[in-house]
Amino acid sequence: MYGLERGSPGILHATRPRNVYDVTGAGDMVLAMLAMARANGASWSMAMDLGNVAGGLEVEKFGCVPISRAEIIDELQQMDSASARKILSLPRLLERLHARHASQKIVFTNGVFDILHAGHVQYLSFARSQGDLLVVGVNTDESVRRLKGQNRPINTLEDRMAVLAALESVSYVTAFEEDTPLELITAITPSV
Repeated sequence: MYGLERGSPGILHATRPRNVYDVTGAGDMVLAMLAMARANGASWSMAMDLGNVAGGLEVEKFGCVPISRAEIIDELQQMDSASARKILSLPRLLERLHARHASQKIVFTNGVFDILHAGHVQYLSFARSQGDLLVVGVNTDESVRRLKGQNRPINTLEDRMAVLAALESVSYVTAFEEDTPLELITAITPSV
């Protein structure tokens, strides 16, 4: 799902791959979840993420079938592993930084991190030592192709982000579509 708000760049709200059995009712399920989430005070970013979850559950079923609250909660809990909590869209990352880390020294770095090696691990550990938390920006697959050629990346964005999120030194991981992280840095305003 792509969120586009006036005065800001659009944000891609990715979903996880699903076993698609039937798409009947998936769009309606997404719209119903968006409406319910917004009516209950969720941000557009959170509502879109919840819409993705509901639509994803719907396509894994035959026909137009209601999705229960328990199914949504189970799905969210599965997604909420320690490393998965570190992978955030930019709007969710900014919410988290402002709500939980406003007084902390934020360190930022970025890269492709296609094949993680010992040098990356040492570099990220050093970067983390420069502040209270480390945010890592990762080029999307399309951005990597523009920068490094059509045969790259070797690993998908989701895989690259998951590996980074599993590192103890990394606090948060977010993706960016541009060729440089300037917009991301401007939004995050890190100390280092």
